[in-house]
Amino acid sequence: MKDLNIDKRFIETVEMMNLNGYRIEKAIPFFKQVTYSRIKNGVQSISKKYLDAFCDTFNADKNYILTGNNSIDLPNVTESQQLESRKGINNRFLEIISKIYSCDKDFYEIANIKKSAFSHVRTGKQNASIEYISSLCELNPNVNANYILTGRGNMFNDENTTLNSENNQNNTSDIPSPESAEYWQRLYKATKVIYEEILKNAHDKVKDIDKDLQNGIKAISQEAV
Repeated sequence: MKDLNIDKRFIETVEMMNLNGYRIEKAIPFFKQVTYSRIKNGVQSISKKYLDAFCDTFNADKNYILTGNNSIDLPNVTESQQLESRKGINNRFLEIISKIYSCDKDFYEIANIKKSAFSHVRTGKQNASIEYISSLCELNPNVNANYILTGRGNMFNDENTTLNSENNQNNTSDIPSPESAEYWQRLYKATKVIYEEILKNAHDKVKDIDKDLQNGIKAISQEAV
């Protein structure tokens, strides 16, 4: 791969996930720190082998790194509709952050997200990535991922959720370290739930489109008679 934009997005993803060469090598032994440094400094480009291993291990968004398109883009809609959809996802993500935590810092520090990266989401300079949404749902299992992605349903699975409580802010003893396998297993499970909601939403859209087509065909047939 010689696309410098791919390398740039790869480094951006690494930093947004609060990773570094040491953590990458610890999880992927053949991906040496020196290799990461060479990629970061523009000496070499990331190869398919390294990118595949990185995305598989850390559940990173390969589609974004390769194309610049976020995986939560919805199919069969116009660009303006996609922008509006992403804006809605971003707003609902931040809405829940404000409901649960007294301040953004309480979330991004626990989620191991850089302050500057989260600030870009808060100011609208970038959208909440699938990794950020996954972290929120993994830290707060009662958050309804479907609500964030589609706006449907309740914000929380349990309407009796206590908001802005000390328990939500300070009960971090059961949160594993990002360097542990348990952390990535739990993040994988949360991400899987979110992707299942995305697929379900896409399936519903296809059904609606098919229904409209069938009605259109029926109307045309009746007019022909």
